[in-house]
Amino acid sequence: MGDYEVARRWLRVYPGQRVLDGNWVEPIEKQIESLVQDQEKIERIRRRLGNISWFMSALCEYIARRANGEDGCDGRFFSGRFSCREVTSQGALLICGVYVDLNQIRAGEAATPETSRHCSVWFRLQSRADKRTRSSLSKEADRWLAPLTLQPDQLGDITSKGSFRASDKGLLDMSLDDYLRLLDWCGRQVRTGKRGAIPAHLAPILERLEIEPDAFVDTVENFPRLFPRLAGKVEQIHERAQAMNRRWLHGIRPAARAFSDEPRQ
Repeated sequence: MGDYEVARRWLRVYPGQRVLDGNWVEPIEKQIESLVQDQEKIERIRRRLGNISWFMSALCEYIARRANGEDGCDGRFFSGRFSCREVTSQGALLICGVYVDLNQIRAGEAATPETSRHCSVWFRLQSRADKRTRSSLSKEADRWLAPLTLQPDQLGDITSKGSFRASDKGLLDMSLDDYLRLLDWCGRQVRTGKRGAIPAHLAPILERLEIEPDAFVDTVENFPRLFPRLAGKVEQIHERAQAMNRRWLHGIRPAARAFSDEPRQ
């Protein structure tokens, strides 16, 4: 995302003037160009635009103003902005992603990932289908999502070539095909309420990410309860507790069950 677009988006959300009717205020060129000249501030704003805390703060303020205006009252609309936990390992990130992508199946609103229209997996599947049929929308469906497959040869971030997402670096050290197979199998276990052994062709994927196959489904299904603040390996939770001057944090026992100590080859 270029400096001009960073400045334009920031000034739309924070126009520097009171807007009481809930409408967007389009910044003028002079405001945008003036902000672009301040490179130090632009870099600070760029980080904020990719920060979930700043996003939720702006979103909640907008919703609160609209809701309070409709109800004829004032005060805080939400008791808390959002529930967020830190994810510190590849295995925990995979489990978190599968948990989120199974939300509609778990709620009984969808039978398969292909019909989970409000989950990111639907957009990835839609994009793949469009590309296979050479649809004109082939690059549209998932362009706002980070690529699923991580670029391991890049030590730092990879700035997105487009303007719809912050980075092209990716998320997981696995292919989209492997992720979809794992998600489909896990979804079937969740939907039927039965626990079967992990298929032989899927077990190596979990082992490579240091996840105990036997604990995978239960950890996915109970992810928010098991890891209320931080999801990762045992030593990572201990390290974070020490950094916070605490003796321990919730999640140590589930982490010991879910994640192995060493990656398997």
